[in-house]
Amino acid sequence: MSQGKKEKDMNDFQLGREFERLAAKVAELDRRHEGPLVERIIDMSKVAEHVANNPPANNIVPVTIVDGEDIIYAAPDLRWAWYYVGFTAGRYRVTFTNVPGANPIGGCCSEWDTRNNRPFFGDAHFYLLSAERSTGQVRVEGSHSYTSALHCGCGYITA
Repeated sequence: MSQGKKEKDMNDFQLGREFERLAAKVAELDRRHEGPLVERIIDMSKVAEHVANNPPANNIVPVTIVDGEDIIYAAPDLRWAWYYVGFTAGRYRVTFTNVPGANPIGGCCSEWDTRNNRPFFGDAHFYLLSAERSTGQVRVEGSHSYTSALHCGCGYITA
């Protein structure tokens, strides 16, 4: 066998091993998204009504509490909301109802600072699994890479 053929075979072998390693890593990430699903439905008409009756002071967006739930919400030219999902180790899905329009949306997931009621950067990686739009509704689904439960939040933005 020629030296060039041996090197090619060795490179092919190493590429095959690297591919197997990456495939195993992808499979592990997929398994992490298969955990129990925490699901919530948020009626945004109640939030919008609360904000209209309690305008923000100095353009600071307050944490809105509707039906015992903390929601950060704004509705200038863009509409957006953050929702604290809770302390969860698996996937979570939040459906926001009564969101005006059917414009495109962007979704996001993050660790949640329960002391300040805001999202923040923590140690885990968060995965946006889905951000979907229907007339009057937004659904955001996510998960995280941490090995135990974390305080999680998700949100959306739309025009």
